[in-house]
Amino acid sequence: MMADYQASLAESAELLEDMAGKLKPSQMAAFVLSLSATISNECNVRQKRVLKDLDKLTREREVSRG
Repeated sequence: MMADYQASLAESAELLEDMAGKLKPSQMAAFVLSLSATISNECNVRQKRVLKDLDKLTREREVSRG
């Protein structure tokens, strides 16, 4: 699973480099801001999912301990 994730990141980085190379300098700032917002949003979504899963596991552990 981690190898797939790393391969996906590498592929995404190559696509971003290709896209960035086609941008005019005046478009670069907007591209970087948009990309940053997208990454931040995805990190927040994943963080919430992990915290929800952790909370669920914690509750299950407490129930099993009785």
